[in-house]
Amino acid sequence: MADRQLTPHGEILERARDEVLHISAREAARRADISESRWRQVVTGQYKASGKSVPVKPTLRVLVAMSVAVDVDPWEVVEAARLDKAPTREIVQQLAQHIRSELAHTVYPEGAPSTSVVGTGNVSALAQTAVASATAGDATVQAVDEEIAVVLADQRLSDETKVEIIGLIRARRQRDLEETRRIVQMMGDATAG
Repeated sequence: MADRQLTPHGEILERARDEVLHISAREAARRADISESRWRQVVTGQYKASGKSVPVKPTLRVLVAMSVAVDVDPWEVVEAARLDKAPTREIVQQLAQHIRSELAHTVYPEGAPSTSVVGTGNVSALAQTAVASATAGDATVQAVDEEIAVVLADQRLSDETKVEIIGLIRARRQRDLEETRRIVQMMGDATAG
């Protein structure tokens, strides 16, 4: 790890991979469902093309998958990467939850590992918590979770597009909430008067 220059997000990922989990870059890449060469490109921030170093700009999805693979808080890694279109913590956490679920079925078809992911337990426990929280609320809360899940699950969309769509959804929800407050106020005033 000391023989190559690392990006700030690469330092976080490599520290967790090498010093905490004691796993190889190949194993970390497998857990993130990316190639070992892609892992190394992201942590160093460059790759060689025709003998020249070319900068690497990882996607939000790749950063989050790598974070999940080495049990690091995805938000910490995303912040360190300083992406052009920085998502909110909420979006990063929702994407991480989606990726954990996805990796549980593709990378670990025999069942998720029992390692702790950001202090929340294993992937199956995380999935059970997500299902419980979605079904514990009313139908509106469940629909909201499904709305975000639809965006996150669509493979045709880039991560940047997903961030943009989720931002639009949040803005629409804020407008709807303000309209609801206005209607409640108006109806309350009419009833009281």
